[in-house]
Amino acid sequence: MSVFAIPTNRIIDTAVISASNEIYAAKEYINEDIKLVIVDNSTSSILEHNTKFLKDFSNISHMKIMHLTLENQIKIIKEISIISGVELDELMDLLLPKGCDYGRISNMIYLIVTMLGSDVFFRRDSDCNVRKIPKDQYPILQEVKYLGKKINTVKKHLSNSIIADSFGKEEILVVGGDYFGEWNLDVKDLKDRDENIIRNLVKLNDIEEALIDDYIEVKYSEMINKNAEKPVLISVYNQKGPNKFLSKEIHRYPECGNISMKDVFKWIPSFVGLNGIAFDYNTQQLSSFLKVPILYHCNKINHDYDNGRKEIEALKPYWKGIIKQNDLSLLTTKFSHKLFDKLSFNNKISNFNQMKKLANKDIPDFFEESFYSISTKERIDRIDALINDVLLSSKIDKYKVIAEYLSENKFDILDELNNDYHKSVKLHRLWPKIMEASTYVLKKGMLLK
Repeated sequence: MSVFAIPTNRIIDTAVISASNEIYAAKEYINEDIKLVIVDNSTSSILEHNTKFLKDFSNISHMKIMHLTLENQIKIIKEISIISGVELDELMDLLLPKGCDYGRISNMIYLIVTMLGSDVFFRRDSDCNVRKIPKDQYPILQEVKYLGKKINTVKKHLSNSIIADSFGKEEILVVGGDYFGEWNLDVKDLKDRDENIIRNLVKLNDIEEALIDDYIEVKYSEMINKNAEKPVLISVYNQKGPNKFLSKEIHRYPECGNISMKDVFKWIPSFVGLNGIAFDYNTQQLSSFLKVPILYHCNKINHDYDNGRKEIEALKPYWKGIIKQNDLSLLTTKFSHKLFDKLSFNNKISNFNQMKKLANKDIPDFFEESFYSISTKERIDRIDALINDVLLSSKIDKYKVIAEYLSENKFDILDELNNDYHKSVKLHRLWPKIMEASTYVLKKGMLLK
């Protein structure tokens, strides 16, 4: 059995109908049960609507749907605490989704999938759907085609088959794609004003100059990148040898609302922190750094834009999240080079097995060492670059207000980030124990209907 997971804090109708279409399409190609799971952290009024809709939809479609409310999630964490021996208060602090915390939401999905006894999940966010997308272009069809397959058996279908040779018989453990639509909030405003502003923003994510135009084409264009009409095997390693390190190819990382994973999530959790944009990309990023195969496909999904987030008060936490994203990028860049210095790749141990070996000690150790190697000046300079070279350079009035807010609060944001990193490192150390306990939640019969 595999799991199709939709996390939500909004009305779920369109996303569930879309998910059912994808699930039925996938079943034409695989003889396997796919369980639809809704992880719901909505307000009481939206939760009431979702509960009624899911009951009605299940009756009409005869599709079994698991609907996990915040109350259910608290029960799961309590069971994990009892089984693992980790203090409940500590687990609630690390695991319970609260506010806009992308990492905790992802980690809750990982827990639930493991609790259900599955090694595989497909994830769509509740603002994503396949409306007006032809059935043969549904993302799930690429996912079931490639997830879990050995590289050497599918390399002829890839656009970069030469790089595939360096992976041998490794299994593809992450498969995903991108979005259609104005999903990147006010980045579109900035791009329309001056594309150089977007370049300045992208640089703050440690994208090399030579890759910036490609990144913009992939992320901010409705068109499919012509260089990626076939699936792309993501690698941070040169095809000439495993010790030739390249830059992070984050322009090719699948988006978390259009992704599937096998096994890796049981070893690498997401970072946690309020408004932590890109904190939920940690699992796939570290998989890439550890040379675990990730496949980026071209079956994009619609991502609906939330007009309510154009207001100044909604934009403040968004741009605070961008600061967090840029700071985390600085940390992971340092981490990746430290990790690479310590690693050696050979055919005697699979890269996934190496991940398991490093998961709960070496990886959090490297994150801590990387964090302490970064000066406060480096971090403040990066915030100032966002304020001056992106927001103020736009000469758009609302961004002047945002810039002033960020400037006044930048040291508080760094303090908050320090706390986020402390908790995330602690979570990395506990994660294998938490995952093991999750499997026993199922065995104890605490399977929520």
